[in-house]
Amino acid sequence: MRKEPIRRFRDGYPPRRWQWPSCSRRGGAQFLPFLIVGLPTGAIVARLRHKRRLLVVADVARAVTLASVPAAYAVDALSFEQLYAVASSASHT
Repeated sequence: MRKEPIRRFRDGYPPRRWQWPSCSRRGGAQFLPFLIVGLPTGAIVARLRHKRRLLVVADVARAVTLASVPAAYAVDALSFEQLYAVASSASHT
């Protein structure tokens, strides 16, 4: 009686090549600013003495940035560039 070789996969498909967790280059590029800016900034902020003051300033800056959208709409000065800038600055929480 001949023994069959042990299969690595039950369904018989060949093994797939390993890929990064993101499925596209665009997905990987989304993490690039975090690696370049976020990690060093986090290390610097961790050494600061007044972290609460920095958090308050960051929240006020985010509120002013978000409030600029309805204010610009009210005076008919809203543009896509402003929306892009507000979306990119307010999306990182």
